[in-house]
Amino acid sequence: MLPFLVAVFLLAGARTPQAAVQRFVHPASAKDACAQLAPTYRRQIEAAYGPCVAGMARNPKTSHLVFSRVTVTGTHAKLQIAYQANGRTLRESYTLVRSKGAWLITASRQL
Repeated sequence: MLPFLVAVFLLAGARTPQAAVQRFVHPASAKDACAQLAPTYRRQIEAAYGPCVAGMARNPKTSHLVFSRVTVTGTHAKLQIAYQANGRTLRESYTLVRSKGAWLITASRQL
């Protein structure tokens, strides 16, 4: 029963913009990370870098996530995140949209 509950939790959409970005940057699984991307953005990423799940599986572990400049206006959101990966601090900006009750990432860029 526990594996079923974990699967249901992972497949449920992120309820906040921060949760969507956290699940992408610091994922429980590569599949869950890719599920945080809007379909159009996922296709753009896959065209540039190859299959999402395979790419996410190779990403380094992250820690020390810090969100800032979170702005939510209706079904759109923007935020910035800083986190540690491979001993470096990375800073990124994300835009998101709420679709069917779940927040999905529509764009990102390094700062």
